[in-house]
Amino acid sequence: MKILLPILVCCFLLLSFPFLLKVHAQQKVKDNLHYELSKARTGKDSILLLNSIELYSSKDSAIYYNNMRLKIAQRLGDESSIIEAKMDLGFYYRNLGDYAKAIQIGQERLQDSEVKRDTLKLLRSNMLLYFCYGDLSDTTNRRFYLNKSLAIYDAGFINRIKDADEKSKHEFIYNNYQTGRMMSLGKIDSAIYYTRINLERARQLNEKQWIGISASALASFLTGDSTLALMQESWKASLDGGRFDNAGDILLGISNFYKGKGQSDSALHYSKLALQLANTGSIGDLKLKAYRKLFELYKPINKDSAYQYLESWSLMSDSLFGKEEINRIQSLNIKERSRLEAEANKLLNEQQRKAANNRFLFLIAATFLLLAIAVFFYQNNRQRKKSHHQLEMAYDHLKSTQAQLIQSEKLASLGELTAGIAHEIQNPLNFVNNFSELSVELIDELKSPLTPEGGIKPGEKIDMEIFSDLSQNLEKITLHGKRASSIVKGMLEHSRASTGVKELTDINAMADEYLRLAYHGLRAKDKDFNSDFKTDFDPNLPKIAVIPQDIGRVLLNLINNAFWAVKTVDKPLVVVKTEQSDNQIIIKVSDNGTGMTDEVKAKIFQPFFTTKPTGQGAGLGLSLAYDIITKGHAGTIEVASVEGEGTTFVVKLPIIRITD
Repeated sequence: MKILLPILVCCFLLLSFPFLLKVHAQQKVKDNLHYELSKARTGKDSILLLNSIELYSSKDSAIYYNNMRLKIAQRLGDESSIIEAKMDLGFYYRNLGDYAKAIQIGQERLQDSEVKRDTLKLLRSNMLLYFCYGDLSDTTNRRFYLNKSLAIYDAGFINRIKDADEKSKHEFIYNNYQTGRMMSLGKIDSAIYYTRINLERARQLNEKQWIGISASALASFLTGDSTLALMQESWKASLDGGRFDNAGDILLGISNFYKGKGQSDSALHYSKLALQLANTGSIGDLKLKAYRKLFELYKPINKDSAYQYLESWSLMSDSLFGKEEINRIQSLNIKERSRLEAEANKLLNEQQRKAANNRFLFLIAATFLLLAIAVFFYQNNRQRKKSHHQLEMAYDHLKSTQAQLIQSEKLASLGELTAGIAHEIQNPLNFVNNFSELSVELIDELKSPLTPEGGIKPGEKIDMEIFSDLSQNLEKITLHGKRASSIVKGMLEHSRASTGVKELTDINAMADEYLRLAYHGLRAKDKDFNSDFKTDFDPNLPKIAVIPQDIGRVLLNLINNAFWAVKTVDKPLVVVKTEQSDNQIIIKVSDNGTGMTDEVKAKIFQPFFTTKPTGQGAGLGLSLAYDIITKGHAGTIEVASVEGEGTTFVVKLPIIRITD
């Protein structure tokens, strides 16, 4: 045992020496590049040097230098360098094991390459996604991006490449993809064939990177000692080609080979070497696989060491493949699938349009089209009938609702009239009572000189002035009684439904009556309210044919609004004016109130629009007034208002007289 341990240590050092030598050489090159970077004169030179430094850095350091390169490219506006830096970033994230970020970058670059029709960048984007989904064992998506890449190559892409080195590189990639295609189809012999082609070409051209990739791929198909020789060749070539990720996978493959031979010490050695390589290159996926392999190897021989590696594997697995990361990847998959489905639908539609040139398909399409048209017209006819019926029902309901709203508005204005009417009736009734009492006294005075026999007392004579006063009193009683009667009649006319029959109406009298009624109605509701009002009536105004109840409703609404507008101003004044012009009667209701904004004026005649507080106005008054004047009487109603100065409503009615 004492002799075996030094031997194993020496073997480990000897086997590790090429790797350590490679790392040392790369660090020396990296230091030289850093020195050149410090002397770089242009942004373009800095981009090229940073790109070179990335190649000799661990993956996490490469991300740092890549971001530096990206910032310089963005500052210079170098679109090509920006795209290259972003794509390299995706491959670095893949090696670190951050698959969500790598897939997101790949999908973004893929979409951008499709839009710009850049085939080279399109292939590289597909390659990144192909590798990511391969690492995640997502065979469906891996096969999808493999087939997309192969479709580009099968279309003759390689033949269009002029640069010899670029063409050679894509020939390697194409054969490698062909291997993957044959594997997915279960054609192992064909897969081995394409792998051998790649390996032979790589050996001839001394392409270390492709020797490593092809030799490891061929080793996976074979068994026996030839497998070990291929894996060792792949490991050394991968190290020389700077492909630490592939070299690490080969080391784990060699570890499996020795494990199968029962040589656990050698198996442990190569697994630890793979872990060392993963740590040096910051290769997340390789590190995770190395932890797992070391746990499996230590489990039967050293439980403590096995537990340590299992714990490291578990922590890293949670970091790389935890629920949050899986959800991010799934979200990206769903987003990309939706985009691809939309693209597929678009492509399918284009193909269908092209296929329409075929006569047979055209006839089938025409048949289906005619059938669809027939169904459409049938459904459309049914829908039209149904819509027509619904429209009629809605119209009837609307008319019923409108009638109810109009009657509600009448009742509301009737309530406002009640207090004013009570005040107005009280005045003529006071006159009736006073003149009645006075007439009784005059009659008593008249009776005093009369005798029961019907004569006059001696020395007495009847004063004729008493008869004159009595006659005047009776005339006033009659006048004010008629006035009270007309007020009650007006109230009843306002409250009952409009007959629609036009009558010759004195607009001056109607305006005067509703001005006083509106004022006293507001006074009855609000004792603090007070306002001056005056009239300016044209004495020669003719009577015109209107529907009295409707015009009265319009006047009452306009006057009420005017009194409402002057509530908060000093020296409030409401003026009602009538005049005749060009075969029209013009009614103006003006106030010196708060006025209206242009926005309010634009909506003032709309149903249910009101500036009054909730519960104090239904917003129907001016809308109904507009309909009554314009539709019922062929007139016009307009408003002029200045905010803070006042408002004037102008109603114009055509002069229509009723003839026998």
